[in-house]
Amino acid sequence: MTCVVGLPGVGQATPAAGGKDLVTNGAFEPNPAYWWTTGATTVKTVDGRARVTVPDHTRVPWDSMLGQGGLHLTNLAVYTLSFDASATTSTKVRVTVQSHLPPYKTVLDRTVTFAEKTGRHTLRFLAMPGIDATQVTFQLGGRAKGFEATLDNVSLLPTGSQVPGVPAKPSASSRPGAKPAGTPVARPSSASPPAGTTTSSPTAKVPPASSGEKFYTDPTNNAAAWVREHGSDPRAAKIRTAIATQAGARWFGAWSGDIGKAVRTYVDAATATRSTPILVPYNIPDRDCGGASGGGAAGPDAYRRWISDFAGAVGDRSAIVVIEPDAVANVDCMSAQGRDARFALLRYATEQFKAKAPNAKVYLDGGNAGWIAPTTMASRLAQAGVANVRGFAVNVSNYKTTADSAGYAEKVRAALPNGGARTAKYLIDTSRNGNGGADGAWCNPAGGKLGTPSRAGTGGAEYELWIKVPGDSDGPCGIAPGVAAGTFDPNLATRLIDGT
Repeated sequence: MTCVVGLPGVGQATPAAGGKDLVTNGAFEPNPAYWWTTGATTVKTVDGRARVTVPDHTRVPWDSMLGQGGLHLTNLAVYTLSFDASATTSTKVRVTVQSHLPPYKTVLDRTVTFAEKTGRHTLRFLAMPGIDATQVTFQLGGRAKGFEATLDNVSLLPTGSQVPGVPAKPSASSRPGAKPAGTPVARPSSASPPAGTTTSSPTAKVPPASSGEKFYTDPTNNAAAWVREHGSDPRAAKIRTAIATQAGARWFGAWSGDIGKAVRTYVDAATATRSTPILVPYNIPDRDCGGASGGGAAGPDAYRRWISDFAGAVGDRSAIVVIEPDAVANVDCMSAQGRDARFALLRYATEQFKAKAPNAKVYLDGGNAGWIAPTTMASRLAQAGVANVRGFAVNVSNYKTTADSAGYAEKVRAALPNGGARTAKYLIDTSRNGNGGADGAWCNPAGGKLGTPSRAGTGGAEYELWIKVPGDSDGPCGIAPGVAAGTFDPNLATRLIDGT
């Protein structure tokens, strides 16, 4: 934020007296103290109202903003943002209540019209867990010609303690049968059982997939973020409907920051909507053999801390987790010592989820039908600890048909040692397999198509899920030679929608 009016720090406004109205100085009297602007935008109080001058040639809405920070919302409470507004020419304005740090997640994101005659606007919204919304913004940019807007009587008030049908999570001490604070909680040992020991299958701890199961749609997925920022693009409506609003996985890595907090808030948000989150930890050291998706934790100790915090953050909630795509299949670049170290880290990961996330359905990644021979994959999965988790995933980030993927998975399962064929489940990534794919054609190939949206499996697979985010590049290759791995590209997305 480049200009702060009447306040020595952006986003540090003091809550209103009495703690009811979260907006400070919503009347802009005697001046617009506590409000900030961006770019060349200016604000002053004229005739008891804020007059905002928007400059010419603003490229996107947030190039010209008026905002205030320092909000403190209560999770799952319902709020109402109200304000009077007008403009010198009828103008659409984006209004948000959002976090103050990238990627600027929102709990309110509406477009309203500032008419030439002053009108009252009232917007209700739910404060969602996992989104630390601390500021309100009026985003006025995105126009070639500037204009003036007026604002007055801005207020942000709680209007309901809970959204109907979503109960607040009671404190531990108030839940029936809860242990008093400070009571130790017994947890299963994270150590592997001695060789030959018979243990209960992890698949017995959680219910099977259900045709009525609802999966969480990440409102901040890359496709949704692109649509929000390019709403006037002719491709936006198609991408919104076909991809951005579909349920799928969120991937977590070094970019996620505090992994415990990131996972916890994401699972909280899914739990609040009574849907199952799909999560992908993707931070194994020496990831992708240094290829287009290379990176990962700094070393084994760093990874053990990271994955342990990840599993602990899932906790006792329901979730689907696919551990480290390609980590089992992509070891041929490693020395024998490197492979042993990789499998040891994956075993540790499975042990952590078994101990700390007992209600999660956890799957190791098992490659795809055109890569590793089924018997070889079965041996590797056993070394990686598949017996500790629900089973394995196939076709993650690939294009093989559901039928081909299921055929491969059945062969892998049949080859698993120590009774694994009886207990292991598998899921298939169907995000981009609508047209299938040739062996070796894995990096943004032409002719890919969206597959069946996330659902419980209809054949041998327990689930058919969108694990890869459609439209995210596989790397600078194929039909997107200039797009880095993991970057959303609208051309890739539309070609997947059209099957071209």
